[in-house]
Amino acid sequence: MSTTAQPGGPNKAGQWSDIKPRLARLAAALPPESVRHDHVRLELEPVLSEKEVSQIETQIGVRLPEEYRSFLLQAGNGGAGPHYGICPLRKTASNKWETMDEDTVPPNDMDRLAEPFLHTTTFHPSDFLPAEPNEEDFETEHDYNCARDGWSERQWRVIEEHTSGLLTLCEIGCASWIGLVVSGAARGQMWENRIVDDAGIGPLLHHDGTPLTFAAWYRDWLDGLERRTVFATAGNSGLGRALPGEEHYLVSSTR
Repeated sequence: MSTTAQPGGPNKAGQWSDIKPRLARLAAALPPESVRHDHVRLELEPVLSEKEVSQIETQIGVRLPEEYRSFLLQAGNGGAGPHYGICPLRKTASNKWETMDEDTVPPNDMDRLAEPFLHTTTFHPSDFLPAEPNEEDFETEHDYNCARDGWSERQWRVIEEHTSGLLTLCEIGCASWIGLVVSGAARGQMWENRIVDDAGIGPLLHHDGTPLTFAAWYRDWLDGLERRTVFATAGNSGLGRALPGEEHYLVSSTR
């Protein structure tokens, strides 16, 4: 198993003792109907033990990035987090660890997480595919459907190949998701899949253009939720709308 630590190792951002009290204050402040309407998750799953985290790392063949690793040990095994929350890791009946959440898209291939993630800038799977079949180029509907099925199968193989080393953590909705790079040059960075919007897969960035790590991504969400809670409880609009200056979760480029 690769045990290369994330550059810089554990740091202040990787300490999570303040998270549960902050979430508890938010839960007490927010009306239940607001939480339901905006799909806010404010409860963390129980933490994992060092033994459990080590089992996961042995299974996947790589040490988890330090900020996420410390989150599992100190804060919780998923639950409260951006969008629909962070997918927890569960041990299945076959004694294997998987990301288990009904909203996870796609399910992780845990056997490919040790393979290096191939990218450092935004890409689109279509960059690695031939042109999509055009129905007008085929004599029969059957021939077109066969070509289309073959192209779709190849597309999923390309997506699988180019998302190795990327651990899906968070469902955004409409087949879009956010993941953490655990292997490769972008290790420790948060990446977003917006293929459905034709925006590709790319890193989440700060306003200054630097990639977001797990701790920065999580804490920025929590900071923003606290600001929006003050805004909402003062009689203003709901939680779903970002306040000015918070629209910084963008992939590095769009197509």
